[in-house]
Amino acid sequence: MKESAPGPARLTSPILIIGARRSGTTLLRALLSQHPDLLVHPAEPQFILDLYRRFGRCVYNVSEAVAYVRDHPHRAPAVSPRALENAYRDCKQLSLQQFVQRYLRLWAGQEQPPKRAVLKDPYFIRHLDLMFELFPGATFIHIVRDPRANVSSQRARWPQATTWECLRWWRDAALAGHRLAQQQPHRCIELRYEDLVTTPEQTLRPLCRFLHIPFLPQLLEFELDTISFIPGQEPEAVRFTRLDPTRLTQWQQYLSPLEVRLVEAGGRREMAWYHYRPTNPPVARLPFVARLLQERARYQMRAAVRQGRDTLRHMNHFLFHQARCRYK
Repeated sequence: MKESAPGPARLTSPILIIGARRSGTTLLRALLSQHPDLLVHPAEPQFILDLYRRFGRCVYNVSEAVAYVRDHPHRAPAVSPRALENAYRDCKQLSLQQFVQRYLRLWAGQEQPPKRAVLKDPYFIRHLDLMFELFPGATFIHIVRDPRANVSSQRARWPQATTWECLRWWRDAALAGHRLAQQQPHRCIELRYEDLVTTPEQTLRPLCRFLHIPFLPQLLEFELDTISFIPGQEPEAVRFTRLDPTRLTQWQQYLSPLEVRLVEAGGRREMAWYHYRPTNPPVARLPFVARLLQERARYQMRAAVRQGRDTLRHMNHFLFHQARCRYK
């Protein structure tokens, strides 16, 4: 079943904002949402990857998928529950791509002239092959942040995560994004969070050229409602209306010298790609090695559990799909 609709470029060729979590993807989305030529999804469409985890590449129970998206907190407000149900009423089974395209058409409505869709979810960077399948003409913006600041922010948001686990999150994302930008520079552009905050116009102008849209000063006139996470304090709702360079060095208050050394030792290669200079704080060798081994072992254990869980889930999807085909 082939899906078609007016203005397909805005849906099959969206702009995808990718990067490690806590790297500035939300800020970049807020800035781009000010551009009149772009249609920015108001929240992370996390249900795309949720549906993939639940159904794989074939949504064999469309009514179940619709119910999931209908109740998802990040469904766009423009997509009403009734409209969502009506859009899929004639379908029992769709490919994941067809399901996502129908949702995007419903969200985009009858925008005239057609605008380019913008979607952001940090987890997209872990599923780039799937993104290529769902959005064959997608353009990628990879935003990267100093790993020390990124790890500090992750630890504040997820206190149960270890320093090494957060670093691996950053490093894996940096590797995937950098590889994509190197191999397909016509499809992926990289920018640093620090440059966006300290020199926003100089950073956004080349980005706009890459996206084939004009730079407009109103890009810098934004409002961002978010939750601020500070170690040892309760999360706090805040509103940002300006870029604040003082936040760039806050990691120095929250990471110990030992944690800084762990990050710099584990991410030295990737830091060099983006010109982040190590500080090499002095720490005793024995505690450093012991902490490194401990955190790496804990990370590998957790990774093995996640891999086993994912393998079991994919096996269940496969067996269920085979059973459906057998009894059709």
